[in-house]
Amino acid sequence: MKRTTSNICNSFKRFITLIRENKDVISIIISFCVGVASIIVGCATISISNRQAYIAEEQLVLQEKLEQPVFIIKEDYIDTDNDSRTHYDTEVIKVYNDGAIPKSIKCITTEKILRFEIHRDCKHYELLLHIPAFYRIQSRINSLTGEVFTGFYRGNNAEYYEKLYVKTLEKTNNNEHYFISSFTLTHIDYIDKFDNSHSLYFNDNNQITEVEFKSTYQLSTQYETQFFMDIDNLSYDELMKIAEVFIKEQNDNI
Repeated sequence: MKRTTSNICNSFKRFITLIRENKDVISIIISFCVGVASIIVGCATISISNRQAYIAEEQLVLQEKLEQPVFIIKEDYIDTDNDSRTHYDTEVIKVYNDGAIPKSIKCITTEKILRFEIHRDCKHYELLLHIPAFYRIQSRINSLTGEVFTGFYRGNNAEYYEKLYVKTLEKTNNNEHYFISSFTLTHIDYIDKFDNSHSLYFNDNNQITEVEFKSTYQLSTQYETQFFMDIDNLSYDELMKIAEVFIKEQNDNI
């Protein structure tokens, strides 16, 4: 037992002597270890700070997304001529905000587009045609929530129905089939509560991209310099002239 204790004491003395003889080296090692530990702690602190900044940024982005307006486009039909023979002669377009209140709504524009489909010689053709002034009377309502916009033109639906829709059905035969429908393109510019500007685009009530909006509108207006047909002079004969030019161009490009 005494020998064991003596061995321990001798070992401790040798260890102390070794430290005294190499204190400069040991100081360097200790300094190096402290430096490495400081770097590790610093990197961990930076990593945590970056993570916290990322989380804060993501929370802000999420908050901005949650606090945006939600625009809904609806079409309505009303009777304005008091004629029992013609019901719902006027189509009205309305835009509602069912979401957060924006700082301002800069502008809302709507355009009616006809889709004229022709089946001829086992081929299908689809012509898009812009109808200017279909919603000639457009007004921004002095509100940022609920109904914010309305557009109409008295008798627009009756004009479309009688001069184009009915005529299209009458002209359909065994050799050629015609079908006509319509949709509305809507563009909304607004500034949110965070002072960020936004542009939204819709086909009816379906949100689309700016590229889709512009390409559709461009296709629908390609014949306006050659033919012009607005809501006041709708004509099936004029529509067919445009369609024949369109079909010829389509066949020439094959």
